[in-house]
Amino acid sequence: MLPFDLPVDVALARPVTDFPSGGGLSLEPKWDGWRALLRTGPDSRVFSRHGTDLTRAMADVAHTARRLPEAVYDGELLAVTDDGTVSFTLLQTSAGKGPKPGAGFSVVFVAFDLLATGNDTTDLRGQAYRERRERMLALLDGAPAGIRPTPATGDDHGALAWVGSLGGAIEGVVAKPLGRPDLPRYGSAWTKWRRRHTADAVITGITAAANPNQQAAVLSRPDPDGRLRAVGVSLPLTPELRRELAPQLHPAADDQLAELPGTVGGLPGSPPVSYLPVVPEIVVEILVDQDRPEFGCYRHRPQIVRVRAGPHTELLRPCAPRIWKAGPSPPSPATTASAAARSGRPSPTSCPTRPPSRRTPRLPVTLDMPGKVADFLRSTELDPAERDALDQGVTIRRGQGYTLRVSAVPAVHLGLLARCQSLDGGPGAPAVPAQRKARREYENLVSTLALTGP
Repeated sequence: MLPFDLPVDVALARPVTDFPSGGGLSLEPKWDGWRALLRTGPDSRVFSRHGTDLTRAMADVAHTARRLPEAVYDGELLAVTDDGTVSFTLLQTSAGKGPKPGAGFSVVFVAFDLLATGNDTTDLRGQAYRERRERMLALLDGAPAGIRPTPATGDDHGALAWVGSLGGAIEGVVAKPLGRPDLPRYGSAWTKWRRRHTADAVITGITAAANPNQQAAVLSRPDPDGRLRAVGVSLPLTPELRRELAPQLHPAADDQLAELPGTVGGLPGSPPVSYLPVVPEIVVEILVDQDRPEFGCYRHRPQIVRVRAGPHTELLRPCAPRIWKAGPSPPSPATTASAAARSGRPSPTSCPTRPPSRRTPRLPVTLDMPGKVADFLRSTELDPAERDALDQGVTIRRGQGYTLRVSAVPAVHLGLLARCQSLDGGPGAPAVPAQRKARREYENLVSTLALTGP
């Protein structure tokens, strides 16, 4: 029996710009994976850091965990290919019951902390990290290959040598004081340092925020077809940047908000990001911790370093018109600044160099998908947009079951509905009543969406 129930709040690492060094620190790889809690033993379970039960989605890891003594580990889920490299992209596709046979990769759990043991019902969170790690290493000695302890060192040069290895899976270094207990959020004084990259991006929007200190820029880059696509939402703009950008931004549409999926803002599972569009004519240098976007966006919010001077025609291409809202011709910058001052809203910021479409686009719609439908879809082949919508979903507990709050454009909801058609049964495959009922509940929700394409 364990001394506490899962999930629990986990320790977080505070980002730092200088490499952490000094005595009394355990330096460990900053993995490019999914943070998770793993309960080993007969009743094995896998939880995300946000408390989502991933046991079914990571069934192969949960199965391996049954072979170990009862305990609770904090760590990272990684997708490891047959040649030993680690791929975050493959991890995103593993939901369901783990990788299919012949997929060329497996999901492993890399443990970096031991929070409890079941044989003596000991809550280890109050012990020093040094002691917790020693007990973790002893428990995982000879463990199955799918569950391994993370390496650690006290040597700065050795830790730096990890960064960028394993196909870029080690994106930085986490420093943990050896004498600290495990405390929620930032109480354990962990820090994380990432190797940063610079890139250029176009400002295509300013997020809506009541507090100007929270305003951020929607950043876009050309896709393979040369059209601008949003790749991230910056960290909040500094007062200096706001003053520099204000006279240079020109509204691209009327004073209406547009939206982006929460994942574009580096916030998987969060509501859509509301912003005001602007003409894409300002190029900025950004600091990111990936050399290129994944799934079309940066996983962590970029930092704007400076506004780039001069023409940048290779970036200033028209972007997709689907985010435009109908409205009159854009007002002048002076008029916009005056209106923004009166309303407290940011000046609009948008996307293409051509006039916006006058047709209203189809923005994401949020529906509560029954859990049985979500479970089925996670084990089904989906296209990237559909998989992305599921990955962003927020789990809502409802008694013994749950619903998945999914934000997606109507076309994606219709596609997901079509893919779970088999839950209604068919020749040689009788329907499971609970699954059929769940599918029809989702169908009733989706049927209310009127698809009028842009």
